[in-house]
Amino acid sequence: MVAQIMNKKTSNSLLLLCTILLLYLPSNTTAEGLRLGMIGKSITDGNFIDSWQGCQEYAQLSDNECVLLGNEGAANARQQLTAINLALDKVSFDALALSVTNSNYLAQGLANINIPLITFDSPFAAKDNKLSRAYVGIDNVEFGRQLGELVKKLKPNGGRVCIFSTLHDTNIAQRVWGVRQALSGYSQLPVDSRLQGQTAWIESDRCPLNTADNIPRALNQLQATLQADEADIYIAVGWWPIVDSQAYRQTIADYQHKFRSHEVVLVAGVGKTEPEYDELLEQHLLHGYVSINFPEIGRLSAKIMTELSQGKALTDNTLFVANIVRTVEGLADK
Repeated sequence: MVAQIMNKKTSNSLLLLCTILLLYLPSNTTAEGLRLGMIGKSITDGNFIDSWQGCQEYAQLSDNECVLLGNEGAANARQQLTAINLALDKVSFDALALSVTNSNYLAQGLANINIPLITFDSPFAAKDNKLSRAYVGIDNVEFGRQLGELVKKLKPNGGRVCIFSTLHDTNIAQRVWGVRQALSGYSQLPVDSRLQGQTAWIESDRCPLNTADNIPRALNQLQATLQADEADIYIAVGWWPIVDSQAYRQTIADYQHKFRSHEVVLVAGVGKTEPEYDELLEQHLLHGYVSINFPEIGRLSAKIMTELSQGKALTDNTLFVANIVRTVEGLADK
């Protein structure tokens, strides 16, 4: 069994528990086996559990192991760094894969790390990227472009756009940039430029919305903007509004007729595909999504960490995993 190393911000006793878990971390590896660590943004986030399972699947092929590290609940850079430091203090790891929450903060905290470090899912910002030996994940700008292209198919005449985002997250910022590139028709659009009518799409003054990676907050924001009639195109570059499909249905209950008629459309970026998402598509309550293959990200991360631990040179330090795109029109998997 692979231990999950956790920390919570409110209790010294829980931090002590983390230390105990680390001291008695079980291992199924041989004496020569490698121990690889995956630090997700949350150990209770299904996407990072899927990544870890892919990592463990690959590691076990060579009698190695992959350990999931991090904190419970919402993404938190301080808790993430605490979990990393606890792990490195108490257990010998051969390599780590990190999904970056706050690039500047984590780069400062990991400046002296002495084992191979790669990033997955979310990379460091460009100025901090020297810390990472490789990146495994998706092309986040392309992910955003794919969401933008969905909107162009659904609303070819344009409209008022509201983007759901979160602050201090490199991959989320890149997705937002990709959305704006696609809808502005300008691939060289400056990173922080909003949609201001360059084409037929314009961003609502209230948006983008900072969800703070919090699902109830995202749903409250969606309800408020629907009530205020501030947008007719909603683009969530993460799964926040729809991951709890029942709560999402309740939030939009008074506006279902607008969703079904496509007067209002919503597209989202998600982790793995779920039956609930396809049900929402069939009912025209969701109009498209772009999905990430997290198990494959985990497998590739384990492969790269293994090669680096063995002193092998990488032929490529950026590995992209293809996305899956689906819409109400039944767009084929990509």
